[in-house]
Amino acid sequence: DAEGNLVRSFRPEILRSGFVDDKHLAIVREGMVAALKPGGTAFPFYDFKISVAGKTGTAETGHNTTHAWFTVFAPVENPQIALTVLLEEGGQGSYDAAPIARKILDEYFKSR
Repeated sequence: DAEGNLVRSFRPEILRSGFVDDKHLAIVREGMVAALKPGGTAFPFYDFKISVAGKTGTAETGHNTTHAWFTVFAPVENPQIALTVLLEEGGQGSYDAAPIARKILDEYFKSR
């Protein structure tokens, strides 16, 4: 609510599963892991101590600006957190959104 009190909590609910073949998911996951390794697009995560997988993105707006986004999950083997940072007219995924995600994950895993 407006005062910051929890009004209602929700439990995760799996609505549908098994509709993508595991071998296809493994290929996507492999690419997402590679994006956060040296040579990949998500250079803010090259030295991250926990296994992470993610995808950078930059989308043109049509107004000489770009939206920046970055999606990440960690640890890869048993995800505890999934995060997307979207910056409307905020630059590039690698340079602008990924560093924000890095700060959030640094804080998240620092407390564990």
